[in-house]
Order: sequence, then structure tokens, then C-alpha cells
Amino acid sequence: MSDEPTSEPESPEEPIRFRPSVPAILHSAYSNAPFDKCIDCGASLLDPPRRYQVAKAFNGKECIFEAAVCFQCGDGLKSEMSEESLQNLSSYLRELTSQRGPSPHGASWQHCSFCHKELEGSHQLMAVMYGPIQLTRPVTMCHGCAEPAEKRLSEKTREGWQDFIDSNFPGVPANFDLPVLF
Repeated sequence: MSDEPTSEPESPEEPIRFRPSVPAILHSAYSNAPFDKCIDCGASLLDPPRRYQVAKAFNGKECIFEAAVCFQCGDGLKSEMSEESLQNLSSYLRELTSQRGPSPHGASWQHCSFCHKELEGSHQLMAVMYGPIQLTRPVTMCHGCAEPAEKRLSEKTREGWQDFIDSNFPGVPANFDLPVLF
């Protein structure tokens, strides 16, 4: 594949260098359009363009949680994570990656980036964007890989995430499994 942008890959398995438009999987499930505002600070993500992360949680094919967060707010969220949580997550993700090696599926919306199993049931997805341009390959995580990651979060980090959820997503149940791909 050349470094020239393409409108859409032939399949979700095609490697991604960058895309000039937001793939539908990264659109808001509620508006069916690209995210246009940071969920935390309300800043525009598209005009002027800025770097941001899209994170989504699914139950099967149904999106049950979604958010777009600018890097400034994302850095604020990360700063609320305890050093213990950061080290635990980093260690766990390195362990997963070294055990399984690169995915035989390439950059895939349909397979876990860590264990390479087909995504069924609960799973998460994350990608980094710059305005309408996708900058990173999708990172996907099945429930089997996410659950041990969630257990490595300290109480301080869990409380910080819950505060973020409570502030930005009224009505989300307290026992909601927090996305770890953010």
C-alpha cells in the first residue's frame, strides 16, 4: 500500500497508514457522523482539526458506550491515574503482546489486537484521530483481555474514571465495566 491516502480500505483487514475520512466504525452511533466535540471540554475536534481519541465499547454489534476526547483532556484523565495503575496496565499489555506476537489479521476491526480472537460479545475499540484523519491502526480488545486489565486498576484510578463517567454520561450504571482503551 502506498503512503497516499485512500478513501476506504477494500476490507477491514487492510493495513491502515492514514485515512482522509473517518471510517464509519469510528462515527458516533447516535449521530451516524464523525465526533465533532470533545466529550469533556466541548472543544471542536474537526474545525480547527485537533488530535483526539475515539473510544467505543460494544456488546456484540451494539455500541453501548462511546466518547471522543481531545488529547488535552485525555492527558488530564491520564494524570488522574495512579502510578500503580499505569505500571500495571503497561506491564499487562506488554505481557499480552509478547505472548501472542503480531496479529495474523493485520489492523482489524473484527479481531482482538492482543489475543487475535474474533470479537464477539463485549469488546472495546480505540483509535487516534486528527480532525477527520485516522492516525493510528485501530486497537481492539475483547472482554477476555479487558477484564484482567480492569482488575489491575487501583481504587484511586477507578474512582477517577467513575467521576469522569458520572460527569459526562449521566445515567450510566455504577457497575458499568469501564473501558481501558482510553
